Amino acid sequence: MSLVAVLCVIVLAIAAYLYHVIRGSGGGGWDSSPLLEESPVLAAAPSRPWADGLAVLVCLGLGLLIRDVWWALGFPVHVMFHEVGHSAVAWLGGYWSLPLPFGFALNSAEPSPLVALAFASLLAWGLRTALRSRSLLLGALCAGLAAGQAFFLFFAGRQADEAWMLFGGCAGEMVVPALLISAFFRPVPGRLRWDFFRWPVMAAAAFSLAAACWHWEWSLPDPEHRIMWGEAISTTKETGHDIVRLIRQHGWTAGDAAARYALVGRLSLLLVAAVGVWSAGKPADSVGRTGVNGEP
Repeated sequence: MSLVAVLCVIVLAIAAYLYHVIRGSGGGGWDSSPLLEESPVLAAAPSRPWADGLAVLVCLGLGLLIRDVWWALGFPVHVMFHEVGHSAVAWLGGYWSLPLPFGFALNSAEPSPLVALAFASLLAWGLRTALRSRSLLLGALCAGLAAGQAFFLFFAGRQADEAWMLFGGCAGEMVVPALLISAFFRPVPGRLRWDFFRWPVMAAAAFSLAAACWHWEWSLPDPEHRIMWGEAISTTKETGHDIVRLIRQHGWTAGDAAARYALVGRLSLLLVAAVGVWSAGKPADSVGRTGVNGEP
């Protein structure tokens, strides 16, 4: 087993322990007992979908205002969205990958059947959970990931794997926040619920989503010089950057990268808007909010 594989196993063990600690403090649980019985305080304050939508809009607006400083203020959060984007594509292709909050992800050089099997098993569990809880959002996410896994395992090839792993970093800065904000709107299955944590996570996700989408829209008119946060793609010190590698090693152009990232940003915002509008038409349900009985 490679070093990356060993590190991934250790991180999973730590994550399981932290989940156990969070569960004990009221942050969620593997059981299916209603939160109504666990927290009368939360049960007495049912969710109002329109208020949730307003909160997201405010956070997106604030994210636009602080976009130039969020890269520094929110670095630990924003960089994890970036690295999870890299790792998510790697997992789809069957590679060991460990996202780290230091600006890089550790990836194995070769795909592993064990990773592919583990990821497929996780998706099967997610689909089963989505069907049992009638969660359309979770079901659509798992189905989309399953299609992506089939593409990378059977059709993409090693060169395409590497290119899309590189692309996944900046795409993760928009896709991962959009999924978290969507989960903020919708009830999640009881075993995945996040109770109190949904609010700070939503705010951080909205800040990152707004800043990233703005950057790529701003880059479109002159991607050659704007795509690198104001620096030309030919700048020597930027040679290790994901986009430079896409351009130099995989035949992309600056315009290709800017257009594709801008498209990802628009689709991410569209997902947030669609889920928000859909949720606004649903009745408030404090128990359903935590994913116990409320997913329509």
